[in-house]
Formats: sequence, structure tokens, C-alpha cells
Amino acid sequence: MKRRRAISMETGLLMLACGLATGTLAFRIVRAAPLSLRLPPTIFTNAHPASRPVSPYVIFLAAVREIVPAGAVVRVVAPRQPTGDISMNFLIAVGQLPEQRVHWEGAPPEPREWIAVYPSGALPGTPIRRLPGGDLYHP
Repeated sequence: MKRRRAISMETGLLMLACGLATGTLAFRIVRAAPLSLRLPPTIFTNAHPASRPVSPYVIFLAAVREIVPAGAVVRVVAPRQPTGDISMNFLIAVGQLPEQRVHWEGAPPEPREWIAVYPSGALPGTPIRRLPGGDLYHP
């Protein structure tokens, strides 16, 4: 007949503490956000709350990337930061449009350039395409 070893008081308390810590962690994860197995639309979707407003702009640039051919010039007209700076939105556009030549809105115009305007309605005229959150113009 086999003898069972008794669990010491310290081992029992340690197991209880580990179980409580695991349960608390699981509760905090489930409470933080809805869990799903699908990919987020952008890297900013689940980022710090201060970065989340960039997500629609990245989705807009992804739509521009699908339409504008590689090597074409794209002028990006995007909202300014509260300080009046446009460099952050320009750098995001450069990163999201790797196969196109991206110009900032103050650059000299080039013939046959595409103009990507975010948000929608920021420029007068009729766009050739309405995209999620913005417009695309082409002469």
C-alpha cells in the first residue's frame, strides 16, 4: 500500500497564492477589452489611447496605396497637429506609401500628381474617389 505524502502548510499557502495571482491576472485581462481572434485593422487600434486617433488615417492611406500606382507622385494633405506641425502625418504617409513618391502639401506641384486629402471635404472640387475618411484627386 502506497503512502501519500501530506502537503505542508507552506506549500498549500504557496499554491493558494499562485492560484489567486493567476485568477486576478485573468480577470484583469478579460475586463480590459473584448477578446477576439481577429487581427486589428491597424497597429494603432490597440495602442495607447493617445495614439488611437491615427488609426482612421492609416486606414485611409491603405486605401490610397491600393489605388495609386507604384512610382506615382502623391501629395498628402492631412490635418495639422495642435502646434501647426504637419511632419508627423507626413512621416506616417511616407511609411504607409512605400512604393509611391510622397510630397508634403507645401511642395511645388508636379504634373499628373495624385492628391490624397484627409479628412474628406478639405479641398474644393470633385474627387475621383471617395475613400474611408478622405478623398483622392487626380487631374
